[in-house]
Amino acid sequence: MELEEYLEGVKKELKNKGFFILEIKANPNSRQTVFMELLNFPGKKIVKMNIQAVPEKGKANKVIEKFCANYFKCLVEILQGGTNSYKKIKLEMQK
Repeated sequence: MELEEYLEGVKKELKNKGFFILEIKANPNSRQTVFMELLNFPGKKIVKMNIQAVPEKGKANKVIEKFCANYFKCLVEILQGGTNSYKKIKLEMQK
């Protein structure tokens, strides 16, 4: 339940501010692309995400971008972690 509440909060923040920086921990080579759980760290929250793609030549990143764009109905840009499993993603409302 905590994950769903957090994601709903992200959607509200995205609507109010026009953007949101989402931190994720990508788990590639999974059966399906889905948000799995919320990892709580002091001062930040990271969403663990299964990715149905291999981490080669940007394939997993493209799946992350497409999935998040569809889920949040916004533009998506990977800001940090292009070749790392920990990523910072900018979600931005279309202008």
